[in-house]
Amino acid sequence: IFSLGAGSLGNIVERSVPTLNFVWKNEIGEHFEANLSAMNLLDPEISLIRENTGVGDVIIREYTLGVNIGLTLKYKF
Repeated sequence: IFSLGAGSLGNIVERSVPTLNFVWKNEIGEHFEANLSAMNLLDPEISLIRENTGVGDVIIREYTLGVNIGLTLKYKF
């Protein structure tokens, strides 16, 4: 439940959101490390829905978060 309803307004519910993340870490020699991360690879739609209204369930908001990809190179002293 995202928000509780009051009176004739129903609750606002966030539907389940599938996620898929990938993290790869690799040490290169004694001092270097390369890391790759990719978050939210499925990029699903996120929906907020008001339930139990007079006309059925109503979609309040739909959006996607997007995919986040990062690459880092570390040097250890």
